[in-house]
Amino acid sequence: MMDSAEQRDTDNVEEADQQMSMNELEGAEESDASSDSEDAEESKLTQQALQLEKQVTENPYLYDTHKELISLYKSLGELNALRTARDKFKSHFPLTEEIWTDWLADEKELVDSKEDRQKLMGLYESAMQDYLSVMLWVDYCAYAIGLGDADKCRDIMTQATSLAGYHLTEGKLLWDLRLEYEMTLLQTMQPSIGSCSTPEQEAAINEQTERINSLYKQVICTPLVGIKSALAEYEQWIGEEISEELQESHQKALDIVNSCNKYENELASSQTAEGKANVYDTYITSYITHHPALTSCIRCLFERALAVNCLDQNIWIKYTLYLEKTMTEDSDVILSVYKRSLRNCPWSGALWVAYCLACEKNGETLEKLEGHMEAALQSGMQTSQDFLNVWTTYCDVIRRRINWAEIDSALLDRLRAVFERAIPHLLKYFGEEGDPDCALPKYWAMIEAKHCQNVEKSRQIWNDTMTGYRHDKAVAWLEFANFERCYGDYKHCRKVFQRALKSVTDYPESICAEYIRFEREEGALSQLYAAQSRVADVREKIAKELKDRKPRFDNKKPSFKGGKHTQSKDTKHNKSQSKGSETSNQSNDGKHPKNQSNDKPSFKKPFQKTPQLKKDFSGKGERKSSNVNHEPVAVYKRKRNQSATGESETTPSDTADTPLFKMPEVPSGAPPAKKSKPSDEEKKADYSQTDNTTIFVSNLAYDVTESTLTDIFKQCGSVKEVRIMKGKGDKSKGFAYVEFDKVECVAPALALDRHPIEGRAMYVSPCNRKRSENTPKLKYETGMEKCKLFVSGLNYKTTAEQIKEEFAKHGNVKDVRLVTYKGGNSKGLAYVEFYEETDARKALLAMDAATFHDFTIKVAISNPPARKPPAASGTGYVPSLGGPSKQLQDSQSRGKSKTQINLMPRVFQTKPSTPKPKTEKPSTGPTDTPSVKMDNALEAKPGPKLSNADFRTLLLSKK
Repeated sequence: MMDSAEQRDTDNVEEADQQMSMNELEGAEESDASSDSEDAEESKLTQQALQLEKQVTENPYLYDTHKELISLYKSLGELNALRTARDKFKSHFPLTEEIWTDWLADEKELVDSKEDRQKLMGLYESAMQDYLSVMLWVDYCAYAIGLGDADKCRDIMTQATSLAGYHLTEGKLLWDLRLEYEMTLLQTMQPSIGSCSTPEQEAAINEQTERINSLYKQVICTPLVGIKSALAEYEQWIGEEISEELQESHQKALDIVNSCNKYENELASSQTAEGKANVYDTYITSYITHHPALTSCIRCLFERALAVNCLDQNIWIKYTLYLEKTMTEDSDVILSVYKRSLRNCPWSGALWVAYCLACEKNGETLEKLEGHMEAALQSGMQTSQDFLNVWTTYCDVIRRRINWAEIDSALLDRLRAVFERAIPHLLKYFGEEGDPDCALPKYWAMIEAKHCQNVEKSRQIWNDTMTGYRHDKAVAWLEFANFERCYGDYKHCRKVFQRALKSVTDYPESICAEYIRFEREEGALSQLYAAQSRVADVREKIAKELKDRKPRFDNKKPSFKGGKHTQSKDTKHNKSQSKGSETSNQSNDGKHPKNQSNDKPSFKKPFQKTPQLKKDFSGKGERKSSNVNHEPVAVYKRKRNQSATGESETTPSDTADTPLFKMPEVPSGAPPAKKSKPSDEEKKADYSQTDNTTIFVSNLAYDVTESTLTDIFKQCGSVKEVRIMKGKGDKSKGFAYVEFDKVECVAPALALDRHPIEGRAMYVSPCNRKRSENTPKLKYETGMEKCKLFVSGLNYKTTAEQIKEEFAKHGNVKDVRLVTYKGGNSKGLAYVEFYEETDARKALLAMDAATFHDFTIKVAISNPPARKPPAASGTGYVPSLGGPSKQLQDSQSRGKSKTQINLMPRVFQTKPSTPKPKTEKPSTGPTDTPSVKMDNALEAKPGPKLSNADFRTLLLSKK
């Protein structure tokens, strides 16, 4: 029994061992199968990553491919490949908040040394430069706090609050973090219990307390959501209520927040990027209009808009223009924004041009500027206008570096090389749309002719241009002719017109008119005849072509327009001729004799052409009439073959022609002409010699006398004469001339400009009676002056001495100029000039938005806007004192103005009734006139003249 039991146990153990071995074998097979599947999946992902790596290498501007490659490397766990892929992605594109958050989270887990911490800090710096993100700034500040470097942490927090701390809804998070950090530092400075603080500790505690106090004041006066709670915390911290001035600033910030709530709600409800862009545009415009002084808030709004619509070049352009207007001193900020804009919108030609100009303004070298232009040409711009603007700016940059008084041949060759590259490039890729107005060839030709005195080279450029696609455009030929007239000679200009007559197909009449005008002004009589002959041939050819294209409507029925039967002019003319021939022999009662020689209206048209004027000047006989509108022909005759010297050659045809209006001859016994009065030039000849010793004084009070002016100007030297100009009633006109004995007295007299006399600023300027040479000149600088401050919002009763006294607290004041009206009253504006630029900056920081004499003033660096160019001559309207307004002058130039009175009797102003069909009967005398309608009686058509008795009869019949 025992043996059998032991045998069974042995058998069971063997079976168990066999079963375990079989299970182990099956588990091993399953693990091998799973590992094989994982290896296959990993191999597949690796193959995909290699394919994406190849695509990115061939074209690094595939945004989605970069993202997919990074996701694959993260799944594979390839750390080095992942970092390389992310670096490539960052080098070609700005990254969003989500991508940066994922990247920074991965790197923070791998930080193990000081070198790793430095690399992570560099990543944070790069992340802050792409787009505005409050949460990234909070993460950055929290990480900096953990490093334990108080100064470094404070610098990072200051940068965070200055850039992202003005976010209306999220910015308070950064301020709270900064306050909490400063509070923690203050607690660490407190002495331990039972010990006394040293003077150094007391100074550090006071400094830290003042820092916290300043932070609280800044927070509660910044338009942010949640500043009410900040005010409560501040009052609890200081143990008292804040001042009234601080309370007013806090209330203003709350009002701004309330006014911006509607825009924030619209942004929260908008679901599309386009909708948010529209809201941000309105939001920013409203902020700039109503709160222009809050530049930090406006910058934050721009950054928020760009974080949502980073590919909208219009937002970038608007942002950069705003920065150039408000941050003229901080060029680094402006250039950094331009660089960011080009990383987001590299295809924008407008941004490239603005960036290059900003770099040139910042003083970059020509080599760097050329590098920017070459990068712009390789950036993938799409439109021809963008390429044209970039090429033109490229030429401008080099041209401005050339000193044309001493031409550098190397720079000139570089400029020519750019022109030689630009013109074929635009023509190759865009055709005639690349440079439709030939801007670059004209630019190049002007430089060669004007600055290099190389007219042959300019002429060659124009000839090459006109042999291309512009050969049939009238505008291009006219500009070519104008160029020859300005820089070339009349011989080549005449050849240009002759070539244009054969080539132009769009507006040949303009070439004809300008060719005739050129020969009339510059050519001889024979050349004028030759030009008229060529123009006549061209016009005849055009008329023939138009006649061949004109459809025929001779066999069609007459049309009815507006319920009235309309006929062609030729038909009416023929009917009037036939009717005139039928009635020409009818008798009359003698009161209204008709013209028996021909059947023309009694009122002749003043510019009616006569048969004699249809002669061909070239001697080829009579020209055929055409439908082309020729130049108007004068109704009077002048001798045709009159030369430039005034001599004339008469021909038999000239003697046969008689003028329509003949000038009366002067009788031989007429008395001699009176002696002509001296001209204005002769009158002013005596004054022209004394202009260099005379000054012009204006804006004078009407009661200022000559003795007063003499007493003022005698300090400048010996006064020879003072002449106050007077009008009717011997009253002063408010200006005068002061003449000195010596020229040396004029300079100190001009220094008295704006000197007050009886409450009015006296204007003193050099005397120049020739108005054509009296060009206006500005006394003060129009560009940026870093030592001069512009102060606005002043109390109108504040004097220049009070302003100088206040600003002298911040530095040595050189001069104070109070801007006044002509009457002497202040405009509330002033210019304060310092000797040193540093003093001006101190005064700017201290006095901007300060209260001075119960008024809140604004202080900025003096940078007056560019003056508008004067209106071009010939525009028609010149404003003058007492003259008509522009609207009135425009209305008079177009026709009758509203103030003109209609002198037509009301009986003649009745609306004509609808004519009834009736048979026309020839008029036999005055007895038939009462039955004629008023409108028919007044029609300007051939018929008998009406006498006063006829008009009286018409009036009586109306009654």
